[in-house]
Amino acid sequence: MKRLASLDRLPVIAMIGLLAVSWLGAGSYLAQAVSGEATPFTQVWAAYDHRGAAILVSWAVSGLLLAAVAPLGRSVYVTEVAMNAAITVQRLMPLWFLVALGGLMLLLYVKGPYLFQAPEYLMFAAARPLVSLANVLAPVTVLAIGVVSTRRPLLSTVLLAAVLIVLFSYATRLLAGVLLLYAVGRLLGGATLRWHAWVAALVFALLTLPVPLLNRNQSSHGLLTYMNATWEALTREQYFSHISAAVAENIGFTVPLLQFVAEKARIPWHSMVVSLNPAPGDLVGWDEVAPTLRVHFYIPYSMLGEFAAFGGLALFTAMFVWGLVVRWCIQRLYQVENPLMPVFLAAGVGLSLITVVYATQYNTRSVVRILTIMVALVAIEIAVRKFLLLRRELAKVPPLPVGHKPPFTGEHG
Repeated sequence: MKRLASLDRLPVIAMIGLLAVSWLGAGSYLAQAVSGEATPFTQVWAAYDHRGAAILVSWAVSGLLLAAVAPLGRSVYVTEVAMNAAITVQRLMPLWFLVALGGLMLLLYVKGPYLFQAPEYLMFAAARPLVSLANVLAPVTVLAIGVVSTRRPLLSTVLLAAVLIVLFSYATRLLAGVLLLYAVGRLLGGATLRWHAWVAALVFALLTLPVPLLNRNQSSHGLLTYMNATWEALTREQYFSHISAAVAENIGFTVPLLQFVAEKARIPWHSMVVSLNPAPGDLVGWDEVAPTLRVHFYIPYSMLGEFAAFGGLALFTAMFVWGLVVRWCIQRLYQVENPLMPVFLAAGVGLSLITVVYATQYNTRSVVRILTIMVALVAIEIAVRKFLLLRRELAKVPPLPVGHKPPFTGEHG
């Protein structure tokens, strides 16, 4: 059991837990759901079969369990990381502050004027690569703010409030996980967290989970519109009475989407080949394929569903390979001799947890691109570690005195 509790297995265990909770949540939502106005999600829920979904979940979980127990090098344990990282993290506090501030500034920059008011959802003022980078770095930004809080609590409070407002204006479900990521950052920075801090972060996550989807359904978008819409929803008498159903719908939607895509979608092999290529979309033909891999404009197929459309064995294999890749990356990023290890490891774990969400809610291509970034991060870590090692070795060699000549050995040529 201790083996399974390693940090490199965290994303795999999180995926198993998410699928189990989603399957249970779907059943709970259907038991208490009432018919109302049709939404883009209605057709997915209408096609849902609880028993049939259990078979698909079993295929996925089997692949994940095999990836979790597979021998794949030295495991990474949280207690060991905390002990080795605390001193280094404190020494590199200026770097963590730059990561926190830089990530926040990037989120603001890519949104531009659309932060406050936008005619459509997902409108940005920057190029798509920068937007993708800002979204990928957002969890690492929150985690870095948590680290900064161990030395600069007032400054980190300001940064945390700012990132909450920005993510609220994005209408992203990452908003729900902000306090959990912040708590992980504090833990990485050497702080001791009591159980009630984790409970508070979890309650915040459950209460704010329905907010992004509520705001996405508005006729206009941006911070100002979302503030009005959220206030109206909070002041309704039915809000808190229906919040359990909303949470169940959000959490439970993963498995119905998996089943809907597996049974209703007809995905050509060419589309999967394009999805597995992380190169820019205009080079590989993604811009032509992407519209065909969606239930609705707001609902892309999930990676789980796309592989399940080719059969249970394909889903099993996809989860097994995904689990091995994220485990390998995290193990490779934990290099004690690298003083930047906490930065690389935090980025790797954060990206791996993003893939957990993306695999259940977004296309295969989204997951593949993040996995590519993780592998690139491993390559960068190796290069940085070798450079720092070489610099240390050179620093040990005393310089020759001025005018000194090496001894004559008697050899010629």
